[in-house]
Amino acid sequence: MAKRWTSWFVELLDRWIGYRVTEKEILDWMKRQGYSTSANKLSQVHLYALQRPGWIQVFLFQVEVSKENGPRYFYGAMRSDERYGEPEIKLFENQWERLHQLQEWSVGLIVRR
Repeated sequence: MAKRWTSWFVELLDRWIGYRVTEKEILDWMKRQGYSTSANKLSQVHLYALQRPGWIQVFLFQVEVSKENGPRYFYGAMRSDERYGEPEIKLFENQWERLHQLQEWSVGLIVRR
């Protein structure tokens, strides 16, 4: 019972608080790369791993974008080090390539279950 309540509460907080700063960074990066997108087409932004005290963070996300040849769907990964400038963001056509990148970036970090 307690486990279901805790997972419900964590999911509620995640939807309520979200990752607004991270979402803005992703959307800004995509615009600079020439993609046309909006916040409602960015989904499933989640923390994947971090290094204490939290400077280095790895996120995953999904996004639907529009470019010259129409809409496309991508799986994304973002690595951010709050101490040093812009985050590194990569887009992948399938989730297996993204998982490989996430695992590479999270070596030595605390991975969220």
